[in-house]
Amino acid sequence: MTSPAAVQGLRDLRDAPEDSYTSTLRVLFAEQRQKAVEERYRPPMLGQVRTIVEAGSPATVTDLQVTLVELLDQVQKRLVGDPADPWRDFFDTQGNPFGEERCRDHLLTMLTSRPEGIDLTPERHLANDNRADIGATLNGMRVPIEIKGQWHKDLWHAADTQLDRLYASDYAAERRGIYLVLWFGNDVPPRKQARSAGRGRRRPQTAVELRAGLIAGSRAAAEGRIEIVVLDIEQPADLPHRAGQGT
Repeated sequence: MTSPAAVQGLRDLRDAPEDSYTSTLRVLFAEQRQKAVEERYRPPMLGQVRTIVEAGSPATVTDLQVTLVELLDQVQKRLVGDPADPWRDFFDTQGNPFGEERCRDHLLTMLTSRPEGIDLTPERHLANDNRADIGATLNGMRVPIEIKGQWHKDLWHAADTQLDRLYASDYAAERRGIYLVLWFGNDVPPRKQARSAGRGRRRPQTAVELRAGLIAGSRAAAEGRIEIVVLDIEQPADLPHRAGQGT
């Protein structure tokens, strides 16, 4: 069964205190998610295929969402491969991560090359007087981007309770959005360290592990409305001075 109630029920069983059924439940939950994805799949129309082949502008909100994920992937590649070390601008002079707004502003600077005329605006005004951290708009379409640092108290549920419920409900967004989490690793001051998913649960150790946990715990992600992206900005391990240790 792949109804929202069935998905939530199996998720609750999987997340219950571990016992001899836990491993089986994790496998079943993964199979359920795959089945749900397959049921939602619709073959692209001829016009959509042509747009992809000719590298045209996004024609739907889903296209815009996919394009933004690709742009963020390009930012990730620059963070680890650019000789100018752009990751440094996400940290203060003591090697401590900046707050979310400062990081957002630098991220917008890195996204200055905006293909197909996509407009990226900070604190974009949405329906019901809501404001997303970044609003991406093109030809009347809109995709809100909500940014959270790994330390934020709402880290593990904001994709559903904030982005999906409040921001993606804007008529031009068509229930699509991007939940962007900033990963700085755990070699940072305690107040900036990653939060665990709950009492008794281990704190994520890598950006990949954090993303997997966020996806597994999000109904909106499971149902294909929200894309979860974790931007890895952890300082390289071979630096002589690590974050939080001073200079």
